[in-house]
Amino acid sequence: MNEKVTEAIKLLKDNIFNGYDTVVTFSGGKNSLVALHLTLQVKEDVKVVFNNTTNDFPENLKYVRKIAKEWNLNFYELKPRLTWVQCMEKFGFPHISREKYGEPPCCNILKTEPMYHWLLKQWKTRNIITGISAYENRARWKLFLHLGKVYETFEIGRGAGKKLLLPYKVKKIHPVMDWKEKEIWDYIEKNDLPVNPIYEKYNIKRFGCMLCTGHLAWKEQLEKVNPKALRWILRKLEKQYNLDYNYIEKNEV
Repeated sequence: MNEKVTEAIKLLKDNIFNGYDTVVTFSGGKNSLVALHLTLQVKEDVKVVFNNTTNDFPENLKYVRKIAKEWNLNFYELKPRLTWVQCMEKFGFPHISREKYGEPPCCNILKTEPMYHWLLKQWKTRNIITGISAYENRARWKLFLHLGKVYETFEIGRGAGKKLLLPYKVKKIHPVMDWKEKEIWDYIEKNDLPVNPIYEKYNIKRFGCMLCTGHLAWKEQLEKVNPKALRWILRKLEKQYNLDYNYIEKNEV
């Protein structure tokens, strides 16, 4: 743990003092909490951005705003051009099968676009620190193997086949990219950091958008979080994908 912390601090010091401003993307999750805490030890006035997707857990909104106030953060809360409901009405719910149904536009609209437009206004902010870790999924593991913890890019993100490219390069920095889940929790415990209540309340290891249907365990998670919303979504999916409701109840859609 001490070696990982020392390495992360050095990584940050070596990459954020380059004449440009730095922002930490803070989701309220455990990984981004650790990345934020590490960064504040290096740069106290760092900018902190939270993407309010309009599909967040109410507990998460309360938690993030509380951290921003108690830690006296240089805090920005971004919102998308469409709400989650408007996005679902216009484009439909995301499907877990990207190959069959394509990439859903919701991540792009609700998360990537607000960050893109914010960066265009904050053009001096060109160091972006995230809490992503390779252990979370295969795509991030491949990203780590291919590009490492630090890389420069014009691309902010993509969704539904659409790339969002800035007119200048930004440096993406992932200080906990090679940390395991246990190491994240060990750091939180050692530093007595305030944990998001969502983990214990709903007994889940990870969370994102509350009503997301685009990941494998979405039904099981939503059954714990909001069973009524789950039934409502299943009915909507029945119409969207022309599936029988009883089939959807028993199978991943």
